[in-house]
Amino acid sequence: MKRFDLTFKGDILPDHEPDQVRHGFAELFRIRDPLVLDELFSGDAFVLRSNLDRKAAADYYRRITDLGGVAQLVPSDRPAANSTSSAPEIFTRVSTPDPAALHFPRRGEIISVPSRREPPPEPIAKAHDPESEPEPEALLETVTDQLASEPPKEQVLARLRSLRHDAEAALASRVEQLQQMQDEIKSETSAALEQIKLQREEVLLASQDEFSRLQALEAQSREKLEQGMAALGEEEQAQQRQLEQQTKHADDEARSRIAASQSAAEQLHLDRDSCQREAENNIAQLEAQIAAVREQVLRDVAEFDQLIAAAEQARDQEAKALETRLESVQQDYDQALGHLQARRQEHEQQLESELEEIRTLREQTEHDREDKLTELWEREERAQHDAQERLRQLEETRKRQLEALEQRLARLKLEEEKLTSQP
Repeated sequence: MKRFDLTFKGDILPDHEPDQVRHGFAELFRIRDPLVLDELFSGDAFVLRSNLDRKAAADYYRRITDLGGVAQLVPSDRPAANSTSSAPEIFTRVSTPDPAALHFPRRGEIISVPSRREPPPEPIAKAHDPESEPEPEALLETVTDQLASEPPKEQVLARLRSLRHDAEAALASRVEQLQQMQDEIKSETSAALEQIKLQREEVLLASQDEFSRLQALEAQSREKLEQGMAALGEEEQAQQRQLEQQTKHADDEARSRIAASQSAAEQLHLDRDSCQREAENNIAQLEAQIAAVREQVLRDVAEFDQLIAAAEQARDQEAKALETRLESVQQDYDQALGHLQARRQEHEQQLESELEEIRTLREQTEHDREDKLTELWEREERAQHDAQERLRQLEETRKRQLEALEQRLARLKLEEEKLTSQP
Protein backbone atom coordinates (compact mmCIF):
# COMPACT_ATOMS: atom_id res chain seq x y z
CA MET A 1 0.00 0.00 0.00
CA LYS A 2 1.33 3.46 -0.89
CA ARG A 3 2.58 5.58 2.04
CA PHE A 4 3.07 9.36 2.26
CA ASP A 5 5.11 11.96 4.19
CA LEU A 6 3.41 15.20 5.30
CA THR A 7 5.72 18.23 4.76
CA PHE A 8 5.24 21.92 5.58
CA LYS A 9 7.28 25.00 4.53
CA GLY A 10 5.52 27.69 6.55
CA ASP A 11 3.31 28.91 3.69
CA ILE A 12 -0.15 30.31 4.52
CA LEU A 13 -3.17 30.47 2.22
CA PRO A 14 -4.63 33.87 1.30
CA ASP A 15 -7.40 35.36 3.48
CA HIS A 16 -6.02 33.66 6.61
CA GLU A 17 -4.49 35.34 9.65
CA PRO A 18 -0.98 34.05 10.52
CA ASP A 19 -1.73 34.13 14.27
CA GLN A 20 -4.83 31.99 13.82
CA VAL A 21 -2.91 29.54 11.63
CA ARG A 22 -0.12 29.28 14.23
CA HIS A 23 -2.68 28.72 16.98
CA GLY A 24 -4.39 26.00 14.91
CA PHE A 25 -1.04 24.25 14.28
CA ALA A 26 -0.23 24.39 18.01
CA GLU A 27 -3.54 22.70 18.86
CA LEU A 28 -3.34 20.14 16.04
CA PHE A 29 0.24 18.99 16.76
CA ARG A 30 0.21 19.80 20.52
CA ILE A 31 3.04 22.30 20.34
CA ARG A 32 3.63 24.22 23.58
CA ASP A 33 6.97 25.87 22.82
CA PRO A 34 6.72 29.20 20.89
CA LEU A 35 10.27 28.69 19.58
CA VAL A 36 9.17 25.47 17.89
CA LEU A 37 6.31 27.37 16.21
CA ASP A 38 8.69 30.13 15.09
CA GLU A 39 11.03 27.52 13.62
CA LEU A 40 8.10 25.75 11.93
CA PHE A 41 7.01 28.99 10.16
CA SER A 42 10.57 30.12 9.35
CA GLY A 43 10.31 29.05 5.69
CA ASP A 44 12.31 25.81 5.94
CA ALA A 45 10.73 22.50 4.98
CA PHE A 46 9.74 20.17 7.84
CA VAL A 47 8.33 16.64 7.82
CA LEU A 48 5.34 16.83 10.20
CA ARG A 49 4.23 13.21 9.85
CA SER A 50 5.86 10.35 7.97
CA ASN A 51 4.88 6.94 6.64
CA LEU A 52 1.12 7.69 6.62
CA ASP A 53 -1.46 5.65 4.78
CA ARG A 54 -3.72 7.31 2.22
CA LYS A 55 -6.64 7.91 4.58
CA ALA A 56 -4.54 9.41 7.40
CA ALA A 57 -2.56 11.54 4.93
CA ALA A 58 -5.76 12.90 3.37
CA ASP A 59 -7.18 13.65 6.83
CA TYR A 60 -4.06 15.60 7.92
CA TYR A 61 -3.92 17.42 4.58
CA ARG A 62 -7.58 18.46 4.85
CA ARG A 63 -7.22 19.63 8.46
CA ILE A 64 -4.11 21.71 7.67
CA THR A 65 -5.86 23.24 4.64
CA ASP A 66 -8.87 24.12 6.81
CA LEU A 67 -6.50 25.83 9.27
CA GLY A 68 -5.03 27.93 6.42
CA GLY A 69 -1.69 26.20 5.93
CA VAL A 70 -0.18 24.86 2.72
CA ALA A 71 1.02 21.29 3.26
CA GLN A 72 2.46 18.85 0.75
CA LEU A 73 2.22 15.06 0.50
CA VAL A 74 5.21 13.25 -0.95
CA PRO A 75 5.51 9.47 -1.44
CA SER A 76 7.33 7.87 1.49
CA ASP A 77 10.34 5.65 0.89
CA ARG A 78 9.92 3.86 4.22
CA PRO A 79 8.32 0.40 4.42
CA ALA A 80 4.81 0.17 5.86
CA ALA A 81 4.78 -0.44 9.62
CA ASN A 82 3.01 -3.43 11.15
CA SER A 83 0.91 -1.25 13.48
CA THR A 84 0.05 2.42 13.58
CA SER A 85 1.13 4.53 16.56
CA SER A 86 -0.66 7.60 17.84
CA ALA A 87 2.42 9.09 19.53
CA PRO A 88 3.52 12.47 18.12
CA GLU A 89 6.50 12.38 15.78
CA ILE A 90 9.55 14.64 15.92
CA PHE A 91 9.56 17.33 13.22
CA THR A 92 12.39 16.76 10.75
CA ARG A 93 13.96 19.67 8.89
CA VAL A 94 14.49 19.23 5.16
CA SER A 95 17.67 21.20 4.49
CA THR A 96 18.36 22.82 1.10
CA PRO A 97 21.88 24.34 0.94
CA ASP A 98 22.29 27.64 -0.87
CA PRO A 99 24.81 27.27 -3.70
CA ALA A 100 25.43 30.99 -3.96
CA ALA A 101 28.77 31.94 -2.37
CA LEU A 102 29.45 35.23 -0.60
CA HIS A 103 31.79 37.66 -2.39
CA PHE A 104 32.94 40.95 -0.87
CA PRO A 105 33.92 43.61 -3.46
CA ARG A 106 37.05 45.67 -3.24
CA ARG A 107 36.89 49.40 -2.91
CA GLY A 108 35.72 50.98 -6.16
CA GLU A 109 34.89 47.61 -7.75
CA ILE A 110 31.52 47.16 -9.47
CA ILE A 111 30.24 43.59 -9.31
CA SER A 112 26.96 41.71 -9.69
CA VAL A 113 25.61 39.08 -7.32
CA PRO A 114 25.60 35.60 -8.94
CA SER A 115 22.15 34.06 -9.23
CA ARG A 116 21.17 30.66 -7.84
CA ARG A 117 21.55 27.68 -10.14
CA GLU A 118 17.89 26.94 -10.44
CA PRO A 119 15.76 26.25 -13.49
CA PRO A 120 13.72 29.28 -14.50
CA PRO A 121 10.03 29.03 -13.58
CA GLU A 122 7.70 28.21 -16.42
CA PRO A 123 5.34 31.05 -17.29
CA ILE A 124 1.78 30.37 -16.22
CA ALA A 125 0.18 32.89 -18.54
CA LYS A 126 1.31 35.25 -21.27
CA ALA A 127 2.40 38.12 -19.02
CA HIS A 128 4.97 40.85 -19.38
CA ASP A 129 8.49 39.38 -19.06
CA PRO A 130 10.61 41.51 -16.70
CA GLU A 131 13.83 40.00 -18.13
CA SER A 132 13.22 41.80 -21.43
CA GLU A 133 14.04 45.18 -19.86
CA PRO A 134 17.60 46.45 -19.79
CA GLU A 135 19.56 45.40 -16.70
CA PRO A 136 20.98 48.07 -14.38
CA GLU A 137 24.43 46.49 -14.91
CA ALA A 138 24.61 48.12 -18.34
CA LEU A 139 24.07 51.48 -16.66
CA LEU A 140 26.83 50.74 -14.17
CA GLU A 141 29.23 49.82 -16.97
CA THR A 142 28.45 53.16 -18.57
CA VAL A 143 29.34 54.88 -15.29
CA THR A 144 32.63 53.00 -15.17
CA ASP A 145 33.52 54.10 -18.71
CA GLN A 146 32.70 57.71 -17.86
CA LEU A 147 34.83 57.57 -14.71
CA ALA A 148 37.73 56.20 -16.75
CA SER A 149 37.52 59.15 -19.15
CA GLU A 150 37.52 61.60 -16.16
CA PRO A 151 34.56 63.84 -17.15
CA PRO A 152 33.74 66.99 -15.15
CA LYS A 153 32.54 66.54 -11.59
CA GLU A 154 29.13 68.17 -12.19
CA GLN A 155 28.42 65.90 -15.13
CA VAL A 156 29.43 62.83 -13.12
CA LEU A 157 27.14 63.83 -10.23
CA ALA A 158 24.25 64.53 -12.59
CA ARG A 159 24.89 61.27 -14.38
CA LEU A 160 24.98 59.35 -11.07
CA ARG A 161 21.74 60.98 -9.94
CA SER A 162 20.14 60.09 -13.27
CA LEU A 163 21.41 56.52 -13.02
CA ARG A 164 20.17 56.23 -9.46
CA HIS A 165 16.76 57.54 -10.51
CA ASP A 166 16.69 55.09 -13.43
CA ALA A 167 17.75 52.23 -11.15
CA GLU A 168 15.06 53.11 -8.62
CA ALA A 169 12.46 53.29 -11.41
CA ALA A 170 13.64 49.96 -12.81
CA LEU A 171 13.50 48.45 -9.32
CA ALA A 172 9.94 49.73 -8.78
CA SER A 173 8.90 48.46 -12.22
CA ARG A 174 10.47 45.08 -11.56
CA VAL A 175 8.79 44.80 -8.15
CA GLU A 176 5.43 45.78 -9.68
CA GLN A 177 5.83 43.21 -12.47
CA LEU A 178 6.75 40.48 -9.99
CA GLN A 179 3.73 41.42 -7.89
CA GLN A 180 1.50 41.22 -10.98
CA MET A 181 2.92 37.81 -11.85
CA GLN A 182 2.28 36.63 -8.28
CA ASP A 183 -1.29 37.91 -8.46
CA GLU A 184 -1.82 36.13 -11.79
CA ILE A 185 -0.42 32.89 -10.39
CA LYS A 186 -2.65 33.18 -7.32
CA SER A 187 -5.73 33.86 -9.44
CA GLU A 188 -4.96 30.96 -11.80
CA THR A 189 -4.30 28.68 -8.83
CA SER A 190 -7.60 29.72 -7.27
CA ALA A 191 -9.37 29.07 -10.59
CA ALA A 192 -7.73 25.64 -10.89
CA LEU A 193 -8.70 24.77 -7.31
CA GLU A 194 -12.25 25.95 -7.95
CA GLN A 195 -12.40 23.80 -11.10
CA ILE A 196 -11.17 20.77 -9.15
CA LYS A 197 -13.77 21.42 -6.45
CA LEU A 198 -16.48 21.64 -9.13
CA GLN A 199 -15.30 18.35 -10.62
CA ARG A 200 -15.32 16.78 -7.16
CA GLU A 201 -18.89 18.01 -6.62
CA GLU A 202 -19.89 16.64 -10.05
CA VAL A 203 -18.43 13.24 -9.15
CA LEU A 204 -20.29 13.27 -5.83
CA LEU A 205 -23.55 14.25 -7.56
CA ALA A 206 -23.03 11.54 -10.20
CA SER A 207 -22.39 8.96 -7.49
CA GLN A 208 -25.51 10.10 -5.64
CA ASP A 209 -27.54 9.82 -8.87
CA GLU A 210 -26.15 6.33 -9.43
CA PHE A 211 -27.01 5.38 -5.86
CA SER A 212 -30.57 6.72 -6.36
CA ARG A 213 -30.85 4.78 -9.62
CA LEU A 214 -29.75 1.59 -7.85
CA GLN A 215 -32.29 2.20 -5.10
CA ALA A 216 -35.01 2.73 -7.73
CA LEU A 217 -33.90 -0.48 -9.49
CA GLU A 218 -34.06 -2.34 -6.19
CA ALA A 219 -37.55 -0.94 -5.53
CA GLN A 220 -38.65 -2.01 -9.03
CA SER A 221 -37.30 -5.53 -8.44
CA ARG A 222 -39.13 -5.74 -5.14
CA GLU A 223 -42.32 -4.44 -6.78
CA LYS A 224 -41.97 -7.04 -9.56
CA LEU A 225 -41.49 -9.76 -6.94
CA GLU A 226 -44.57 -8.60 -5.03
CA GLN A 227 -46.59 -8.51 -8.26
CA GLY A 228 -45.38 -12.00 -9.17
CA MET A 229 -46.20 -13.31 -5.70
CA ALA A 230 -49.65 -11.67 -5.88
CA ALA A 231 -50.25 -13.21 -9.32
CA LEU A 232 -49.16 -16.63 -8.02
CA GLY A 233 -51.48 -16.22 -5.01
CA GLU A 234 -54.40 -15.29 -7.26
CA GLU A 235 -53.65 -18.23 -9.56
CA GLU A 236 -53.43 -20.55 -6.56
CA GLN A 237 -56.77 -19.26 -5.23
CA ALA A 238 -58.37 -19.65 -8.68
CA GLN A 239 -57.17 -23.26 -8.94
CA GLN A 240 -58.35 -23.92 -5.41
CA ARG A 241 -61.81 -22.51 -6.26
CA GLN A 242 -61.89 -24.60 -9.43
CA LEU A 243 -60.95 -27.75 -7.50
CA GLU A 244 -63.63 -26.99 -4.91
CA GLN A 245 -66.21 -26.55 -7.67
CA GLN A 246 -65.15 -29.83 -9.29
CA THR A 247 -65.31 -31.60 -5.92
CA LYS A 248 -68.74 -30.13 -5.22
CA HIS A 249 -69.98 -31.13 -8.68
CA ALA A 250 -68.70 -34.69 -8.17
CA ASP A 251 -70.37 -34.85 -4.75
CA ASP A 252 -73.66 -33.59 -6.20
CA GLU A 253 -73.48 -36.09 -9.05
CA ALA A 254 -72.73 -38.93 -6.62
CA ARG A 255 -75.58 -37.89 -4.35
CA SER A 256 -77.98 -37.73 -7.32
CA ARG A 257 -76.93 -41.18 -8.51
CA ILE A 258 -77.20 -42.62 -5.00
CA ALA A 259 -80.64 -41.01 -4.63
CA ALA A 260 -81.71 -42.49 -8.00
CA SER A 261 -80.47 -45.93 -6.94
CA GLN A 262 -82.27 -45.65 -3.61
CA SER A 263 -85.49 -44.55 -5.34
CA ALA A 264 -85.20 -47.47 -7.76
CA ALA A 265 -84.66 -49.89 -4.87
CA GLU A 266 -87.61 -48.44 -2.99
CA GLN A 267 -89.72 -48.76 -6.12
CA LEU A 268 -88.64 -52.39 -6.41
CA HIS A 269 -89.56 -52.97 -2.78
CA LEU A 270 -92.95 -51.37 -3.41
CA ASP A 271 -93.47 -53.49 -6.49
CA ARG A 272 -92.56 -56.63 -4.57
CA ASP A 273 -94.95 -55.75 -1.76
CA SER A 274 -97.65 -55.01 -4.30
CA CYS A 275 -97.11 -58.32 -6.03
CA GLN A 276 -97.08 -60.12 -2.71
CA ARG A 277 -100.34 -58.49 -1.65
CA GLU A 278 -101.84 -59.22 -5.01
CA ALA A 279 -100.77 -62.85 -4.68
CA GLU A 280 -102.26 -63.09 -1.20
CA ASN A 281 -105.52 -61.61 -2.48
CA ASN A 282 -105.65 -64.14 -5.26
CA ILE A 283 -104.66 -67.18 -3.11
CA ALA A 284 -108.18 -68.10 -2.41
CA GLN A 285 -109.11 -67.81 -6.06
CA LEU A 286 -105.96 -69.47 -7.32
CA GLU A 287 -105.54 -72.35 -4.90
CA ALA A 288 -105.37 -74.69 -7.84
CA GLN A 289 -102.53 -72.72 -9.19
CA ILE A 290 -100.78 -72.20 -5.83
CA ALA A 291 -97.83 -74.35 -6.65
CA ALA A 292 -97.27 -72.71 -10.02
CA VAL A 293 -97.98 -69.22 -8.76
CA ARG A 294 -95.79 -69.80 -5.68
CA GLU A 295 -92.97 -70.95 -7.87
CA GLN A 296 -93.51 -67.92 -10.10
CA VAL A 297 -93.61 -65.64 -7.12
CA LEU A 298 -90.46 -67.17 -5.75
CA ARG A 299 -88.77 -66.72 -9.09
CA ASP A 300 -89.98 -63.12 -9.22
CA VAL A 301 -88.72 -62.50 -5.69
CA ALA A 302 -85.38 -64.03 -6.60
CA GLU A 303 -85.18 -61.81 -9.65
CA PHE A 304 -86.13 -58.79 -7.55
CA ASP A 305 -83.44 -59.73 -5.02
CA GLN A 306 -80.87 -60.03 -7.82
CA LEU A 307 -81.93 -56.65 -9.17
CA ILE A 308 -81.64 -55.10 -5.72
CA ALA A 309 -78.19 -56.68 -5.22
CA ALA A 310 -77.13 -55.48 -8.67
CA ALA A 311 -78.40 -51.98 -7.88
CA GLU A 312 -76.54 -51.95 -4.56
CA GLN A 313 -73.38 -53.28 -6.25
CA ALA A 314 -73.67 -50.59 -8.95
CA ARG A 315 -74.15 -47.98 -6.23
CA ASP A 316 -71.02 -49.23 -4.42
CA GLN A 317 -69.03 -49.21 -7.67
CA GLU A 318 -70.14 -45.66 -8.45
CA ALA A 319 -69.20 -44.59 -4.90
CA LYS A 320 -65.75 -46.18 -5.32
CA ALA A 321 -65.38 -44.48 -8.72
CA LEU A 322 -66.28 -41.15 -7.15
CA GLU A 323 -63.74 -41.72 -4.35
CA THR A 324 -61.09 -42.60 -6.94
CA ARG A 325 -61.95 -39.46 -8.88
CA LEU A 326 -61.76 -37.37 -5.70
CA GLU A 327 -58.33 -38.85 -4.94
CA SER A 328 -57.20 -38.03 -8.49
CA VAL A 329 -58.49 -34.48 -8.14
CA GLN A 330 -56.69 -34.16 -4.78
CA GLN A 331 -53.45 -35.44 -6.36
CA ASP A 332 -53.82 -32.91 -9.19
CA TYR A 333 -54.38 -30.21 -6.59
CA ASP A 334 -51.27 -31.28 -4.65
CA GLN A 335 -49.20 -31.34 -7.85
CA ALA A 336 -50.44 -27.87 -8.87
CA LEU A 337 -49.68 -26.57 -5.36
CA GLY A 338 -46.16 -28.05 -5.49
CA HIS A 339 -45.60 -26.48 -8.92
CA LEU A 340 -46.71 -23.10 -7.58
CA GLN A 341 -44.40 -23.44 -4.59
CA ALA A 342 -41.51 -24.35 -6.91
CA ARG A 343 -42.24 -21.28 -9.05
CA ARG A 344 -42.36 -19.14 -5.91
CA GLN A 345 -38.95 -20.47 -4.80
CA GLU A 346 -37.60 -19.84 -8.30
CA HIS A 347 -38.85 -16.23 -8.18
CA GLU A 348 -37.32 -15.76 -4.73
CA GLN A 349 -33.96 -17.13 -5.94
CA GLN A 350 -34.12 -14.84 -8.98
CA LEU A 351 -34.83 -11.87 -6.73
CA GLU A 352 -31.90 -12.80 -4.47
CA SER A 353 -29.59 -12.99 -7.50
CA GLU A 354 -30.84 -9.61 -8.76
CA LEU A 355 -30.36 -8.07 -5.31
CA GLU A 356 -26.84 -9.54 -5.18
CA GLU A 357 -26.07 -8.03 -8.59
CA ILE A 358 -27.42 -4.67 -7.39
CA ARG A 359 -25.25 -4.83 -4.26
CA THR A 360 -22.21 -5.73 -6.38
CA LEU A 361 -22.96 -2.85 -8.76
CA ARG A 362 -23.35 -0.49 -5.78
CA GLU A 363 -19.98 -1.60 -4.34
CA GLN A 364 -18.35 -1.15 -7.76
CA THR A 365 -19.88 2.33 -8.02
CA GLU A 366 -18.57 3.25 -4.55
CA HIS A 367 -15.12 1.95 -5.52
CA ASP A 368 -15.13 3.95 -8.78
CA ARG A 369 -16.25 7.07 -6.91
CA GLU A 370 -13.43 6.62 -4.38
CA ASP A 371 -10.87 6.21 -7.20
CA LYS A 372 -12.21 9.33 -8.93
CA LEU A 373 -12.06 11.36 -5.70
CA THR A 374 -8.50 10.11 -5.09
CA GLU A 375 -7.50 11.17 -8.60
CA LEU A 376 -9.05 14.63 -8.15
CA TRP A 377 -7.36 14.97 -4.78
CA GLU A 378 -3.96 14.11 -6.32
CA ARG A 379 -4.56 16.63 -9.12
CA GLU A 380 -5.47 19.28 -6.57
CA GLU A 381 -2.33 18.47 -4.60
CA ARG A 382 -0.13 18.69 -7.72
CA ALA A 383 -1.74 22.01 -8.73
CA GLN A 384 -1.14 23.52 -5.29
CA HIS A 385 2.39 22.18 -5.21
CA ASP A 386 3.20 23.64 -8.66
CA ALA A 387 1.65 26.99 -7.75
CA GLN A 388 3.58 27.19 -4.47
CA GLU A 389 6.80 26.22 -6.22
CA ARG A 390 6.31 28.95 -8.83
CA LEU A 391 5.46 31.53 -6.18
CA ARG A 392 8.55 30.54 -4.21
CA GLN A 393 10.76 30.85 -7.30
CA LEU A 394 9.31 34.26 -8.15
CA GLU A 395 9.78 35.41 -4.56
CA GLU A 396 13.41 34.27 -4.57
CA THR A 397 13.98 35.99 -7.91
CA ARG A 398 12.43 39.19 -6.56
CA LYS A 399 14.56 39.04 -3.41
CA ARG A 400 17.75 38.49 -5.39
CA GLN A 401 16.99 41.34 -7.75
CA LEU A 402 16.06 43.62 -4.84
CA GLU A 403 19.32 42.79 -3.09
CA ALA A 404 21.30 43.33 -6.29
CA LEU A 405 19.62 46.67 -6.97
CA GLU A 406 20.07 47.79 -3.37
CA GLN A 407 23.77 46.92 -3.54
CA ARG A 408 24.12 48.81 -6.82
CA LEU A 409 22.31 51.82 -5.34
CA ALA A 410 24.60 51.70 -2.32
CA ARG A 411 27.66 51.63 -4.57
CA LEU A 412 26.28 54.51 -6.60
CA LYS A 413 25.74 56.49 -3.41
CA LEU A 414 29.31 55.74 -2.32
CA GLU A 415 30.66 56.87 -5.70
CA GLU A 416 28.52 60.00 -5.50
CA GLU A 417 29.80 60.75 -1.98
CA LYS A 418 33.38 60.17 -3.10
CA LEU A 419 32.98 62.54 -6.03
CA THR A 420 31.24 65.08 -3.81
CA SER A 421 34.01 64.94 -1.19
CA GLN A 422 36.75 65.51 -3.80
CA PRO A 423 37.98 69.18 -4.08
